[in-house]
Amino acid sequence: MSCVPPPPETPDRPSADRTKRKGGSLTGRIVGTLVASALFLAILYGGEGFLPGLGGPGSGIGGPFQLSDASGEAYTDQSFPNRLLLIQFGKPAPMVDGHPETPGWLAPVGEALARLSAQERARVAAVFVGLDPDADSPDDVDAYARATSPDILGLTGTPDQIDSVLKEYRVEVRRDTNPDGSPAAITAFSANTYLLSPEGRYITWFPPGASPDDIVSVLRKVMGTERAQTP
Repeated sequence: MSCVPPPPETPDRPSADRTKRKGGSLTGRIVGTLVASALFLAILYGGEGFLPGLGGPGSGIGGPFQLSDASGEAYTDQSFPNRLLLIQFGKPAPMVDGHPETPGWLAPVGEALARLSAQERARVAAVFVGLDPDADSPDDVDAYARATSPDILGLTGTPDQIDSVLKEYRVEVRRDTNPDGSPAAITAFSANTYLLSPEGRYITWFPPGASPDDIVSVLRKVMGTERAQTP
């Protein structure tokens, strides 16, 4: 689709000067939009991957939660003291011979954790929250998380607990509807990964397409270990 419409082929066509002025004005608006977009991307990516602090303390993302693992052990947002927390919401992929049938959006998180040193990894907790407790059992969630990385904890909860944490993290979930109007299977959901400080404050988020390098870079910036890893 062209951004600049062709001049009308009518006798009332505006003069060349007027067309030039209008074209110049439109060009200025386009350039201004491109510059603003470039500035936004520069702020977001900083030329070196994702920048921590994207949302800031007033982002409204994150908050208290109460969930549990496959054994029934309870976890809250306070269960990871002195550690950064990576948290992702999703549906576990089907397992084949103990491995996820498809890598899924959790795979980059697992790869990022594997690239950290043992000392760095001890400072990061990672959680995968199953967002459909009616369809996915705690064992399903745990198996998928552990198969992706032994450092990722699979958590779930009651429908009310899951609804609460989804609201806290602004996770969008779309479902089909049964003929009687009741909700059916989940058809789509936002698969962002969120990073929280040891105090539970939101730092930034990674979209589903984020690479392990993106995640590692931000984690090391936040931990202050980036320079130590430079060859």
